[in-house]
Formats: sequence, C-alpha cells, structure tokens
Amino acid sequence: RPGHVLERVLPDGSMTLAVLLEADVLRVYERDGTSRSTSIKGSLICGPHSFFHVIDTQCQASLLTVHFHPGGAFPFIDLPVDGVANQKTPLAELWKDDAGPLRERLLAARFPAGKFAVMEAVLNRRLQLGRKPSRAVPFAVRQLTEGSAPRSMADLADEIGLSQRRFIELFRAEVGLTPKAFARVRRFHAVLNQLQASGEPDWSDVAFDCGYYDQAHFIHEFKEFCGMSPGRYHANRGEQLLHLPVR
Repeated sequence: RPGHVLERVLPDGSMTLAVLLEADVLRVYERDGTSRSTSIKGSLICGPHSFFHVIDTQCQASLLTVHFHPGGAFPFIDLPVDGVANQKTPLAELWKDDAGPLRERLLAARFPAGKFAVMEAVLNRRLQLGRKPSRAVPFAVRQLTEGSAPRSMADLADEIGLSQRRFIELFRAEVGLTPKAFARVRRFHAVLNQLQASGEPDWSDVAFDCGYYDQAHFIHEFKEFCGMSPGRYHANRGEQLLHLPVR
C-alpha cells in the first residue's frame, strides 16, 4: 500500500485495462489540484493520454492490470481507440456482458496464477473475435518510439505508402492519438527513462539527447505533460516511472 494518498499518472501513449480486486471504486481527481473527483466502479479502460491525471491510491492495494503496448489494445475493443483517449471508461461500456463476469471470476480465483489465467483466457477469446490491426500503424509506432530525432509525419506517411490524411486517420483509430501528439508523448517518456537512469542530470544534455530544439522547448513540453518542471519532478519522483506521489 503506497504511503501517499494521491498519485499523478504521467502519459506514455499506451492504454491500461484495470480490474479492482479489493476496493470497488477508483477515484479520478481534477488536474487543478482540487478535491473534486469522478468515481468509476469495478473495472475500467484507461485510454491513451496526452496529459497527466490524478488518482487515489486506495484502489492499488489489490488490482489486476493489463498494460497494452501503444496500439495494442485496438483488437480488444469495438470502437476506434480515439473514442477513449484522455478518458477513464467503465469496462462495462466497452465489453458489456464480459465486464461483470470477468471481475467475479477474478475475485473467485484464489491465487495470482489463477487470476492471470482467467484474464488471459478472456483476452485470447476477444483477440480471436476482434479486429485485425493494419501493418502501417505498428511500423509507424516503432519509428516514432525507437528514434530520438523528430520525424516528419509527411515523410513517414510517404514511406508507408499512404496519404498523410489517411495515415493520421488510421493512426488515431488504432493508437488513440495523432502521430504528432504520440511522438511528443514518447519523447517525454524518453526523458523520464533517461532521468531514471541518471543521478544529477545535465538538463541541456537531456534536452539535446531526447530531440528537443532547446532547453526552453524541453521545459515547456515537460510542464505540459507532467504539470511541473523537470527539476521538481526529479526531486519528487517515486519508484515507478509513470506514477508520481502527490505530496
């Protein structure tokens, strides 16, 4: 059980399916630091985010999560992924008849291995019935994730063999964000990985290594995604890369 009440969850362009196993409700708080919250019962899909969100930690005492690679959730839900972007959606709205029985079966399984087997069976069944992703989007995700140098979306679309408009439509439908927004989030994620591996960072080197134009550009984007400066994040970070304790 975390020793803090609230956590700031930072974006990485991916999606998570979470089933609460002890607490029955997840509370999501306003980003402005107020106590206003929205409650989601039982289980949910956290769509790909392009900004941070704040959750309580009570639900984390016991839960099972499936963390999809960017674009990996597309076959498992029956609508374009951009329909759940920047949202926490009750699983019952997406899986209808599967959501309630899934949680009941997970609660009934006594040991972790049994819970994973239940979830794996449900995912395998939905994968067999689900939509097939395009070949273009996984390739584009790799290109935008693995390299630190900014890519021109027009050049990437041309390399794939699609018009820029069609490329953006496909990418949004399968990943949930536009290619440009996704590339910015992944660049921010590369910064977090570099900070995790370093002691006292040289901020100019971090900005250059991760492909920012200059330090001012780096600080502006970091604040947009994290809600605080890079230095403050580095001083307050916790053990998990994307979960920042709210002190």
